Amino acid sequence: MDGEQIPGRVRPVFVGGDGRYILMNLAVYADGAVECGGPLLTLEELRTKIADGSITVQPSDGARVSAPALAEWRATDVRGYIDADMLHGELLDVVEQLNGRPDSKARCRRLIVAYRADRSEHARLAVRAAYLAIPAHRRRAVLSHLDPRNRVLRTFISEVGQPPAGADDGPEITERQFRDAVAELVEHSEALAEPVPSRIVAWDDVRESPTAALSQVPYARGWHDPPGVEALTPDYPARISAFGSSYPSITHAILALAAADPADHDRIARADGTAAARAAAKGVTRRADWHHRRLAVMGVLLRAKLTQHPELADILLATGDGRITYSSGDDGFWTAAGANWIGRLLETIRSELALSRTP
Repeated sequence: MDGEQIPGRVRPVFVGGDGRYILMNLAVYADGAVECGGPLLTLEELRTKIADGSITVQPSDGARVSAPALAEWRATDVRGYIDADMLHGELLDVVEQLNGRPDSKARCRRLIVAYRADRSEHARLAVRAAYLAIPAHRRRAVLSHLDPRNRVLRTFISEVGQPPAGADDGPEITERQFRDAVAELVEHSEALAEPVPSRIVAWDDVRESPTAALSQVPYARGWHDPPGVEALTPDYPARISAFGSSYPSITHAILALAAADPADHDRIARADGTAAARAAAKGVTRRADWHHRRLAVMGVLLRAKLTQHPELADILLATGDGRITYSSGDDGFWTAAGANWIGRLLETIRSELALSRTP
C-alpha cells in the first residue's frame, strides 16, 4: 500500500442536529486529525462542532436517533455518561497515547512521584492541577487500584476544612485526614515509580520449569485439598508465628504489622478471614517507616510460613526453577503488575530451601 499509514482509534458519537442524530464512529488519528462522516477536522474544529451540537455524546430528549442498517428510535429520558469537555479531553489523551507520550493520567502520576522528592506546596498544587486536567470519566484509580475513587488523592489535593475535591458538599477534611493522605500518597507513589517489568532475561537465565503463576482468587467451596501452588499466596490460611505474634495468614500479618497503633494491629490480626482483615486495615494509619521495612518484613513472614509448614515448602520446591508471578488486587509493589516482590521473594526462598536440602 502506498503512502504513510497513520494509526488511529475510534469511539461512538452522535452526529446530526435539529432533532435528528445518527450513531456513528468518530476516528481520531495520531497526527491530531479527526474523521467523522465528512472531511478531516482538527481537534479545534471538532470542539466547534461539539459546541454547536452537530457532534454530541448526548442527544436531546425527543430527538430521532438512528443506527445505520440497524434501527431507529426516539430518545427519551436521556442520561449521558460524559459531557463535551470530557469527550474533547479523552480525544486529546488518545492522541498522546498514539504517539507514545504520557496522557493526562500519566502526567499526573509523574507529578505524584516527583512529590516524594519535593514536598512543597507548589508541588502539591501541581498535582492538583494535573488531576483536575484528567477528563472526569478517566480519573478512576489514578493513584492505586486499591483506591478506585481516589479518596487519598482527592484528600491530598484539597484544603483542610473543605470537602474533598470533586465533592460539592460532605464532611470537611480534618488535619489528621490530610496528614494520613500525604503519608499514603507517598507510600503508593513508590509503586508508580517502579519500572514496567520487561520480558528481557539474562543470557544465562535458562530455566527448565514453566512459570508458576499465582493468583489471589476466592475459592467459593474452600481451598483445594490437598493444596496446589495457591497455597503459596498470602491469603492461604496457614497460621504463622512471627515478630512475637500469631497470624492466621500472611495477609493478616503484613496488614497488621503495617499498622502504627498496636490496637489496630491486634484488631487486624484477629479478623475472621482475609477479606475482613483488609476491611479492618482500611484507613488505618501506617508506621511512618513502613516503606523502609515492608520488603524485609514480607521476607521474614514468607520464610516463617514455609519453615513452619514443611508441606508448603515442598510445593514451592516442586515449581523447580520456573519464574513465580503473583497477581491480585493488592498493591502493585507485591504483584506482577508492578515489582512482583511476592514472586521474587518466593524464588529467593526456594533457592535457599534447595541449598539447605543439598547434601
